[in-house]
Amino acid sequence: MEGKADSDESANRYVAHLAHELRTPLGSIIGYADAMRAGVFGPLDPRYAEYAQIIHEAGRHMLAMAEDLLERTRLAEPITADARERTDVAEPVAWALRLLKLEAEAAGVELRLERQEAMPVILADRRAIAQMVINLVANALRHTPRGGAVTVDMATDSGDILLNVRDTGSGMAPGSETVGRGLGLVRELVRAHAGTMTISSAPGAGTTVTLRLPGGETTR
Repeated sequence: MEGKADSDESANRYVAHLAHELRTPLGSIIGYADAMRAGVFGPLDPRYAEYAQIIHEAGRHMLAMAEDLLERTRLAEPITADARERTDVAEPVAWALRLLKLEAEAAGVELRLERQEAMPVILADRRAIAQMVINLVANALRHTPRGGAVTVDMATDSGDILLNVRDTGSGMAPGSETVGRGLGLVRELVRAHAGTMTISSAPGAGTTVTLRLPGGETTR
């Protein structure tokens, strides 16, 4: 038990150090993006203005995540969904995809969003939902060749929300699926929402990651 405690403490120190070190460069990124948005050195082309806005939003999101990690390691708390509010999941999903738009364009991969017209409102941490989508889509983009596609679709099943992230990559053989740090965080966050994560993949058929989140009342 003592060895595990030492290991946990060491991991917490590492995470705290990493989060602390991230704050300075993220602050600079946000500052430069704000200067560009304000046109300090002259007006921007509309496309570049959009890029500056995306950089600003991504920087603010990551800074908030770093601050959250620092707070949790200071208090030695596990990852939880403790900022739950009534949420239309489509909103943080669409926001996350907007942040990844440039990455998809640079990779030459089409990024699609499909959803039902009516989706349940659930109690969820909006930032955690966005982070799950960011991690899943970023991972899919890395494994999808140029000319391929990554699709995020949202549906309902028995009142629950099903969030699928599908890619047209090479896929994996049965039993070879591995969960890296990015997917590991997604699994922890979805469990904190009393949900589940499953991975379906086959050689030549791409990969689909499905998140099931407990649902609530329906909204339009």
